[in-house]
Amino acid sequence: MEKRILIIDDSRTARMFIRQCFEIAGFADCEFLEASQGEEALALMKSQPNLSLVITDINMPVKDGISMLRDMRASEILKHIPVVVITSTQSAAREAELKPLNVAAILAKPVHLPLVAETLATLKTQLGM
Repeated sequence: MEKRILIIDDSRTARMFIRQCFEIAGFADCEFLEASQGEEALALMKSQPNLSLVITDINMPVKDGISMLRDMRASEILKHIPVVVITSTQSAAREAELKPLNVAAILAKPVHLPLVAETLATLKTQLGM
């Protein structure tokens, strides 16, 4: 089964860069889907079965990443999907806010390929990818 990854960020450039980082880090054989904000992402998740991973920004219009994550974790069909958060607002308070939402990893923006590759190597093994 092909692995499917959803990238959520309100910046098209950021989505493109994140995808390239993931492809270089060993996820080139995956299908990538994209959304520009949380509401769009939730609708896409519900219509696209078998997502392997969600990568999301936090600060987005309409529905931010935290609200989207809360909705995901409250949904029987979405709560099992692993999530990687990529954010420019990384702090101890942000990590404490994300911890109960069962986030697989938190990466700081700007994204640096070596850190992404290191984080994803562990995640790739955990996901069986």
